[in-house]
Amino acid sequence: VAVVALGVPLALDARGGEEPDATTSYDAPPPLIPGSVPEGLSAAERFDEVDLGGLRLEAAAMYPDGHLLDQDEDTPGILAATATAAPGEKVTREQLDTLARRLTAVFGGGEDRHAVSLATGGERGAVAVFRGDAGLADAQAVVSDLQAGATLQSAVPVPLAWNAYPVPLEWVPGVAPTAGVRYTNGDRSLEVTTAAGPLPPVNQLGLMLRNVTPLSLATATNAGWRWTPVGSHHTLVLWRPAPDLVAMVDATGVSDEEVAQVIDSVVPPWPFPDAFGEEARVVARSEPGVHPAWAIELARGLRQAEMSKEDDQNCWSFVVEDEAAQGGCGNSTTPTYPVSYLNPVARDGDVSLVLGLFDQSVATLTTDDPTLAPVEVRPLIPSEPAGLRYAVFAVARGRAGVTVTMLAADGSPVATVEVALTGEIPPQG
Repeated sequence: VAVVALGVPLALDARGGEEPDATTSYDAPPPLIPGSVPEGLSAAERFDEVDLGGLRLEAAAMYPDGHLLDQDEDTPGILAATATAAPGEKVTREQLDTLARRLTAVFGGGEDRHAVSLATGGERGAVAVFRGDAGLADAQAVVSDLQAGATLQSAVPVPLAWNAYPVPLEWVPGVAPTAGVRYTNGDRSLEVTTAAGPLPPVNQLGLMLRNVTPLSLATATNAGWRWTPVGSHHTLVLWRPAPDLVAMVDATGVSDEEVAQVIDSVVPPWPFPDAFGEEARVVARSEPGVHPAWAIELARGLRQAEMSKEDDQNCWSFVVEDEAAQGGCGNSTTPTYPVSYLNPVARDGDVSLVLGLFDQSVATLTTDDPTLAPVEVRPLIPSEPAGLRYAVFAVARGRAGVTVTMLAADGSPVATVEVALTGEIPPQG
């Protein structure tokens, strides 16, 4: 899934923030211990990864013009990072090699597909990992430019032919100080890692990762982001177990269903508050086992300049397996129109999946499809009933369109809209 912000008018609260501190901590949080793991795996082996603590890290994902959203494994891509030592300290070559390995583990590319450079004196280093049709010469050009003083935005392999997109690294296991537990048995393995910090919005993760799909979890409306890095046989699932914590499962030889059961068995160390803060949170998702799997994420008060013309946009993303994701940004607390968005978002087998976003005046949807029951419209955030509301429903393939009538809580009509079910997904224009 490639995640795109489409810029449709929405109803979210806009809040600003200071530029985040990119310096990694020295301390890992306590590990999260699953209550159950797949049968046959070993007893838990605990580990910590804190060897990059104290470094100031900044990064950018780089792609040739027109290839940012490509899902092909051959698409050239580079993830570049700079590492600056704390005052009085030095960056070591070993730390740069470690950083390269840990970035490759999530970005993909394969073993030894990276270039590193350490400045004389050790105050600063640079790393570039590459995947697809990008080559070592491209990565070497990037680190050379960075060590010569170029910014991450300008240190692309071919100026004017490549673009760079800033990306956060505080969620990457082993980049931020990380605690984990490991289970193994021959060619089967499972790791659960935990790092302190925020999970970036999925539209920022999508700048680094390819083919991200939701993995629905049994806990409330939660879902994880699942992907397999390019050139890897590992299944990775990233999720938020609690505020200010990021967790990830790294599995081989373990099914998605088993991974979901492992995650569901983890007891969160503290709950999410009802109120929605400055964060990115999955607020709705398909039921476990339903296909196509989908999830809606809301990101509020987070800097997302690379996805919009304004620094502090607040965005929703609808992520569905095997389709380009859709989303948009807004900066008001209350919707100004009954319907903000109503479009097909995926086709899977015999159905088209339709997403609608509405204001508080809409309680139910009915359609001219006699096989569809009325659809409940729910608040994205239960503690904010006057805010944005949503509905997701499936329509049988073969129809050119469907007529949707929005009803108020008392059953009176609010509006009627024709939704075309043919054409491109996401809709263009």
